[in-house]
Amino acid sequence: MNATTFHYDPQRTGWNSNEAVLTPNNVSGPQFGPLWNSEPLDAVTIGSTTYPPHLYATPLYVDNVQITSGAYAGQQFHVVFAATTNDYVYAINAFNVAGSPGVPAGTILWRNGLGTPTNFGLDGGVAMGVLGTPVIDLNTTPPRLYVAADVITDTP
Repeated sequence: MNATTFHYDPQRTGWNSNEAVLTPNNVSGPQFGPLWNSEPLDAVTIGSTTYPPHLYATPLYVDNVQITSGAYAGQQFHVVFAATTNDYVYAINAFNVAGSPGVPAGTILWRNGLGTPTNFGLDGGVAMGVLGTPVIDLNTTPPRLYVAADVITDTP
């Protein structure tokens, strides 16, 4: 099921009444655990400091996304969208699926840098790029991902 906003639904309830897989028995057994790891997400250097990425925003999920640019353009995937404090947004392949294009789960399918994040020296010096969860609108043509990012701007 698609999860296109913070806490799953427009009311932000955090509840998926159709969930059938994540039962207490399924999540307490040895078969429950990580399915994949992605390649490292982008670090950002500001001045002489390199900031590793942090994910404060909730990752989102959409079934059957057609990638429109980059190495995977024209192919369809089940995608996790993640946004970091370093002002990058990623589309990551969520599953190894029979009949899929043979791209391993965890592969970054697409990335977009939104700019250079500011550093307010908060939270241990973490760059303050994307902190809030993006929203995906599947009802637009083409579908759109909306994200707010804090970026350094030049002043004249």
